[in-house]
Amino acid sequence: METTRKWQVITIVTMVLITMVLSIVTEGCFKRSQNDSGSSAPSEVKTLTFTAQPPVVPTCAGISMTAVTVEVKDQYDKVMSDTAVTITTTDNSVVISGTRVITTSASGTATFNDLIITKTDTYTLKAYVGVISQNSNPFTITAASLDNYLVTPATLNLGVGVTSTGTATARDTYGNTITVASARLLTPSITDGTGSPIVTFASSATALDSVTTYNTWVDGVLTFYYSATPNGATFTITVTAESKTGKSAVITIN
Repeated sequence: METTRKWQVITIVTMVLITMVLSIVTEGCFKRSQNDSGSSAPSEVKTLTFTAQPPVVPTCAGISMTAVTVEVKDQYDKVMSDTAVTITTTDNSVVISGTRVITTSASGTATFNDLIITKTDTYTLKAYVGVISQNSNPFTITAASLDNYLVTPATLNLGVGVTSTGTATARDTYGNTITVASARLLTPSITDGTGSPIVTFASSATALDSVTTYNTWVDGVLTFYYSATPNGATFTITVTAESKTGKSAVITIN
């Protein structure tokens, strides 16, 4: 009888101890899964906000934009640190150089301070973490300083004595067209000639005059007119304006 009671006591004590241990372990796991809001669900990215937008003033191509910042918050409206934020544009064909993936700081902010775009246009940045994204306000990239001229003949096979046209496009080092003052003088000349070409530049497609300079620019593009002889000769056209140059492909007279 005494032995039976002893085993009953041991059994009861054991069950109490097991219950206490399970309670402690369960409570500890619950506490470890809690976030600052008191909920047991783990934090996940809910919203992204551009707290510093792209600049209102246009940025020159090839120049770092002023810093933009993105704040990350979870579903409890708490900022999230150590979260990787990626930035691009809504036009994914545009190349952005610089650091495009930044980890948020203790304040939940990712700062992008070296982003560079070299193609002129109006863009919108897109920040994202996984499937959560946010677009910025639009901003503009303008051309850099003048670097060269793109010389484009209307034809590379020119009829003998036939007046043709060519264009000179003012460009920056990235190939963007630059709007230039209409007073800028452009001087065409003949280079790399074979077969003794004789080329005459005219003021219009129907003019019989001979000119040495042009200055009628329209949105960064100037049109010039010329004719050439003799048959079989070849040449290229080089243009010069404000110490910058450009050169056409080879033109054949036939």
